Amino acid sequence: MSKPRRTAVPTPGYHLPEEAHQQLQSLCQHLHLLAELSHPEILNPDHLILPRAGLAHCFSQLAEAVDEIVAAAAPPA
Repeated sequence: MSKPRRTAVPTPGYHLPEEAHQQLQSLCQHLHLLAELSHPEILNPDHLILPRAGLAHCFSQLAEAVDEIVAAAAPPA
């Protein structure tokens, strides 16, 4: 009697294309930049260096970038 044939089990997870990986690294850098820009000034602690409207625009762009990365990592339908 022959032994049952073992097949390679694929590693669970998602494949992230190189371009999406680069987008993810860029997203990380943008988030660090926004964190720096949102620190209050020492002399005017109630003011943001970046106005709220500008901050909102940045977050919208970052959310779009995340959507693209998630779409790139999604398994094929």
